[in-house]
Amino acid sequence: MDVTPHESLQPYAPPGMAPGLEAGEPVAGGAGAGRMLRTIWRSRLLIAGCAVLGLGLSVGALAVLPASYKSGVSILLDPKRADSLGANEDFASIAVDSGKVADVEQILISSRLLEKVVRDDHLADDPAFGGLSPGLPRRLLGLLAGTRAPVADGPAIRTERAVDRLGRMIRTARVGLTYVITVTVTAPTARAAQHFATALADAYIADQVATKYAEARADGAWLRTRLEQIRPELVASEARVLSIRHQYGLFQTDNAPGSTMNRQRLAELTSELVRAQAEAAQAGARYSQAMDTIKAGGMPDVGGSLMLDTLRTSTVDAERRLADLSTVYGPSYPLRVQATRSLATLNARVRTETMRLTLALRDQYDSAQARVQSVQALLKQIAGDEAAADNVHGRALLNEAERMAQVNRTTYEAALNRLHDVEQQETRQRAEAGIISPAPFPEQPSFPRPTLLLPAGTALGLCVGIGFTLMRSLLRGRLEDADQAESRLQLPVLGAIPRLGRRELGRDRTASSLLSYLLANSATPYADSLRRLRLAIRSRAGEGGRVVQITSCAPGEGKSTLAVGLSITASRSGVRTALVDFDLHHPSVRLMLEDAGIGETEVVARAGTFSTAVSRHPDLPLCVVTAGPCGGRQSEPSLEGAGLQVLLAELRAQFDLVIVDTAPILAASDAVLAAQAVDATVLVCAVQSASCEQVLRAIRALRLAGGHVCGLVLNKAPNTPASYGYPYQPRRESLWHRATAHAA
Repeated sequence: MDVTPHESLQPYAPPGMAPGLEAGEPVAGGAGAGRMLRTIWRSRLLIAGCAVLGLGLSVGALAVLPASYKSGVSILLDPKRADSLGANEDFASIAVDSGKVADVEQILISSRLLEKVVRDDHLADDPAFGGLSPGLPRRLLGLLAGTRAPVADGPAIRTERAVDRLGRMIRTARVGLTYVITVTVTAPTARAAQHFATALADAYIADQVATKYAEARADGAWLRTRLEQIRPELVASEARVLSIRHQYGLFQTDNAPGSTMNRQRLAELTSELVRAQAEAAQAGARYSQAMDTIKAGGMPDVGGSLMLDTLRTSTVDAERRLADLSTVYGPSYPLRVQATRSLATLNARVRTETMRLTLALRDQYDSAQARVQSVQALLKQIAGDEAAADNVHGRALLNEAERMAQVNRTTYEAALNRLHDVEQQETRQRAEAGIISPAPFPEQPSFPRPTLLLPAGTALGLCVGIGFTLMRSLLRGRLEDADQAESRLQLPVLGAIPRLGRRELGRDRTASSLLSYLLANSATPYADSLRRLRLAIRSRAGEGGRVVQITSCAPGEGKSTLAVGLSITASRSGVRTALVDFDLHHPSVRLMLEDAGIGETEVVARAGTFSTAVSRHPDLPLCVVTAGPCGGRQSEPSLEGAGLQVLLAELRAQFDLVIVDTAPILAASDAVLAAQAVDATVLVCAVQSASCEQVLRAIRALRLAGGHVCGLVLNKAPNTPASYGYPYQPRRESLWHRATAHAA
C-alpha cells in the first residue's frame, strides 16, 4: 500500500466536504438532538422506571399527606360613600385607591380582627389552635436533654398561639385593579374553611360598623362642645351690629349686610335714572328721524295712530280708483275730476295728522329730558347726605361688626348642620364594604389533588430519568453513534455491527454461538453489515492494502469475534482470505474455530514454516494462523523478530485479504508493533463502552508508530439500522458515507 508516514498522520477530512466546514464539525444541524434522542431511547427502560417510581411516590404522598380545603369570600369596597375613608364628608370625593385596598388587606389579617374571631369561636381552648405544638428545634432539644423543655402556657399565650395559627391559614388578594378583595382560608376540614372565611368577613364588616359608630359619637360630642363655645360669640357680634345701627341711624331695610335706607334709595334712583335716560334717548331718536324726513319733503313713518292708518288706507284706495278712471276717461270727465279732488283732500288730512303726531313726539322727548334732570338732582342730594363724616364712620363700624357677625353665624350654622348629620349617622351606620360572594363549601380538597399530583409525579420521574441518562452519557464520554465518533475522533466510521440479542442467539450468547449464527444466516442485517464493512475497508485501504489489522482500545470490545466474522464473510464471497491471531496474551481465535478442527499452531517466535503455521477451514476457503503456546512476556520478542515480516510477506503473496487479530492497544504493545508491518489498521470500538479519550490515545499510539488507521468500526451497536446509516432507511447516514456519496 502506497501510504507515506506523513499521510498517515494527517487528520481525517471526509471527501467532498463543503468549503469552510472545519474537520470535526457535524454536517447535520440536528446531529446533537438526534444523538440525545437515541440516548434517551436506549435508556427507555430506566426512564420508564423513574416515571413509575415518581407515580408511586405520588400515590404514597396522596395516602400520607393530610388533606386541606380552601374556601374564599369576596368583599367589595365602596369608594363612593362619604364615610369610606372616615366619618368626615370632606373626603367624599376621594376614591379608594390601591393604597387603600392594601390597607384593607392588612386589616383583614390584623391581630385585632383575628383575635375577635378567636374569641368568638373559643379557638384558644381548641387543641388544634391553642394547644402546645413544639417545633423541631424544641423537640430535638428535648431529646438531647432527655426531658421535654418547659414551655410557658396560659390564656394569653394560648390566644396568641391561636391567632398566629389562624393567620397562617388566611390569604388575601386583590382581584385585578378592581375594589374586590378575596379572602381565602385553608383549613384541615371543608366545614372549618367555609366557617373561618365567613367569620373573618363578618368580623371585618362588624368592626367597620363599630368603628364608624365610635367615630360618629366622638364627632357628636366634639361638635356639641364647639357649639357651646361659638354661641356666646355669635350673640355678642349680632348685639354690636344692632347697637351701631341705632347709634348712627343706619336702619336696616333688608337682610343684606351693611344695608341702610339711604343706600336702598340710592340704588332705586340709580335704576330709575338709567330707565329715564333710555326713554329720553329713544324719544329723541324718533323725533329727530321724523323731522329729518319732513325737511327732505317726505312723509315720516309715524306709527301709533289709528286715524293715520285709516287715512293712509283711504288714500291708497283713492289713488287706485283715479288710476282706473284715467285709463278710460279724460281729465275733464266728471268722475275723474271728482276722484282727483277726493285724493287731494285725503293727502291734506294725512299731512295734518302726521304733523300732529310729530309734535306729540317732541313733547314726549321734552318730558323724558325733564324726568332725567329731576332724578339726577335727587341723586345728587342723597349722595351728599351719604357722604357726611358721621355717616361714613358709622357705616365703617357697621361693616366691620356685620362681617364678624357673619363669620360667627356661618361657623355656628356649619357646626349645627354637621351635628345634625352626625346624629343621623349614629342611627344608620353602614360599613364601607359588603360581601358579594359568600364562602362556598369545598367539595374536594385543594391539596393534595390527584389530578395534579399524579401527573406531576410522573412528569418529575420522567425528567429525573431523562436528566440522569443525559448527564451519565455526558460525564462518561462514551461513543454513541457514527456522527459523534467522526466529529470527535477525526476518523471515518467504516460501519456499525449490530448487537445480537437473546432473540438471535438464544441463551447461549457466546462467540461460538455468534459464529454459528453467522454461518447459518447469511442474509441477516448482521452478515450484511460485515459485508459492507469489508467493502468499506477495501475502499479506504486501496487495491494494495491486503493485510488489515483488527484491534481495539481495551479488552471486551469484540475485536476477535469481528475479525473471525469478517474473515468468514470474505471467504464465503470468493475472496482468498487468511486469518492471523497475533493476540498472544489472550488468544481466542482457536477457541472460536475449535469446532471446525482448527487447532493450536506454531507462530512467528517458533520460526515455523508457512505449512506448519497455517490451518485450513474444512468448509470454507479460509486459512487460519492461531497463536501457539507462546504468550506472556515472550509476545514482544516474537513480534519484533523477522518471522513476522516473513509470515506476512508469504500470506500477502498467496491471499487476497489477510486479517490480523492483535491484542488491545492500551493493554499490550502487540498492536503497535504489528501496525508497522500491516497495510492498514481498523480500530474496533464498542458503542457505549469505549471512551473517546481511550480511542484518541490508541489512535495517537498507532500514528506515532507509523501505522495507517483507515477507520473505525462501531461494534455492539443497538439493533436500529436507521441510526447508523444502514440501507434499510437511507435517510440517516454517517458523515463519511455522506461525504463519499457527495464526492462520487
